[in-house]
Amino acid sequence: MILDPINSITSVNFYRKVAAQSVARSMLYLVYLALIFSLAGTIAWKLKVEPIVVDTFQWLETQIPAITFSNGRASSSLSGPTTVRHPNIAEIAFTIDTQRTEPVTPQTLQDSKVLAYLTANALYLQREPGRVEVYPLTNMQSKPVIIDSAFYRSARSIMSRVLTFIVPVVILPLFFLWKTLSSLFYSLIALLINGVMGASLGYGSLFSISVYAQTIVIALQTIFLFMPRGIPLFPFIAVAVTGTYIWLAIRKNAETEPART
Repeated sequence: MILDPINSITSVNFYRKVAAQSVARSMLYLVYLALIFSLAGTIAWKLKVEPIVVDTFQWLETQIPAITFSNGRASSSLSGPTTVRHPNIAEIAFTIDTQRTEPVTPQTLQDSKVLAYLTANALYLQREPGRVEVYPLTNMQSKPVIIDSAFYRSARSIMSRVLTFIVPVVILPLFFLWKTLSSLFYSLIALLINGVMGASLGYGSLFSISVYAQTIVIALQTIFLFMPRGIPLFPFIAVAVTGTYIWLAIRKNAETEPART
């Protein structure tokens, strides 16, 4: 099975073997592809996304003053409102004003173009324009909690390790489910082609062909995990390419069938 992805892309004759194998083996092949894709996804995460996370925590570490939460209040060394904005992602910004106790309105957040506003007694988060959720600090425990540079360094390290574990765990089952549903969809196309050609392949064979015919599309999706942008109109390209492989595979299998009298 190790070489099945290469054979699926390069050899139409290989689909004779695919049509003859069990559906269980085809599903095992999907698991194999899911493992490869989840590994690639994890590497892409490490290369593309994790540096952004690391930079964000370093930004927090250097730009945010130490904030102490104690007895339902927040305090800091700031003497007035301070807005901190991410240097690369302008949408990520928040204001700290631990001298303020009066409520913050949605308009205040919109005018300041910030997502959050911390006052002495509450945290205000803007989920969507005009809608702000309020989290009173009075609900916090009385034991002092200090959020400072050491906290951000520790959080950065923990998040990096946790996400490196979580990413493949999430990708693998989602990929398997996604491609199983895709295989069911493409098997309907295979049934149509099978009927038009007058071939006599059973549904199990057509399903297996549909699974393997997606290999080249999966290979492209894997490659583009590392690219800055995806392929325009990719869903249409995927259907066209996979449909072509299915058509070639059914035609090749039909050639081996005995002529009807």
